[in-house]
Amino acid sequence: MQELRDFYSEKGAEISQRLQEFSKLRGASEERLFYELCFCIMAVQTSGVRSWKVAENLRENKFFEQGQSPEGFLREGYIRFHNNKSKHLLEMRSKFPEILGVLRGASRKNGAGSTELRAQGKERGAGSIEEMREWLVQNVKGVGWKEASHFLRNIGRTRELAILDRHILRNMNRFGFANGIPKSLTKNKYLELEQNFIKMAHKFEMKPAELDLLLWARETGFVFK
Repeated sequence: MQELRDFYSEKGAEISQRLQEFSKLRGASEERLFYELCFCIMAVQTSGVRSWKVAENLRENKFFEQGQSPEGFLREGYIRFHNNKSKHLLEMRSKFPEILGVLRGASRKNGAGSTELRAQGKERGAGSIEEMREWLVQNVKGVGWKEASHFLRNIGRTRELAILDRHILRNMNRFGFANGIPKSLTKNKYLELEQNFIKMAHKFEMKPAELDLLLWARETGFVFK
């Protein structure tokens, strides 16, 4: 544990700066939010650096405005499962106005009935963030609990959610906050492990978002997103 605290002393300022950059995206343009979600969908089992490079390439080629097939860009960028992810990006683009409505606090109906999602550009307690996350999971193909948490963290809506991938789970297991690495994560299992990750972050006197970036910096040598 001391090793991780020492590493935080080295990387803490850089992590704080990155989180401030995320916070500035609360007022980002529709286009920027769109490409942040593209990134999170593409980054599943694919390098984050590679995924962001492809997201920027899509932006340069006006995918948001024109809606051409992104498959070639994903394939050339070595994005895993590029066929399925291309379909997910196209479908996400078609319903992006609805996604924006949820992020902005518009009322939306889902299978459980009508839910008022009050984001209004800022976090108003865990409930609203959790509702937004669950809506994304239920309504956007290619977005699971990890991807929705990743997206909401990266656009500055929260620092309290866990982005649980195998790397984070290995570290939780290493420090005694998980018992092995599950083969799959149901909603209940994800939320259970998320609470354990939050406890782990508090143990190190950090926000979950800080600990996530720290663990990834420890793995890669640099702070990314």
